[in-house]
Amino acid sequence: MTRVTIDVPHEALTFQTRLRVRMSDLNPANHLGNDALVRMFSDVRTEFWAASEVPELDPDNPSGGLGMIVADTVVLYRAEAHLGDVLEFAVGVHDVNRYGADVVARITRVGDDAVIALAKSGFVYFDYGTGSVSAPPALFTEKFGGPATS
Repeated sequence: MTRVTIDVPHEALTFQTRLRVRMSDLNPANHLGNDALVRMFSDVRTEFWAASEVPELDPDNPSGGLGMIVADTVVLYRAEAHLGDVLEFAVGVHDVNRYGADVVARITRVGDDAVIALAKSGFVYFDYGTGSVSAPPALFTEKFGGPATS
């Protein structure tokens, strides 16, 4: 089976937050379930955008303007987390392209710094008025730059 890799460069990780593993996050094997970790990452991604002051949806036209949509999510699990563990999510933007970028994360356990997982969500900007992908707004490119050129 081909293994997936994720590039999570340290310099891209500009935001940190912590979440505690709750009882409802556990799977039948009594450790953090993959579905719970994906939900946590999604919540943290929303916190990251709010802290970056980059809206996920056009605040002037939330139902018909420009917004972010997740194109893919990948999680590489490295260690188990258990009830009560505090996880630190270090998050940032990487691999900016002409329609969006990746939000990447390194998830570690506070206390022993064990890497629990690496994660990325690729997103694109979508124009809900035209029903097609779109270039990022100026606010995004001002904060995170444009696509790499060769």
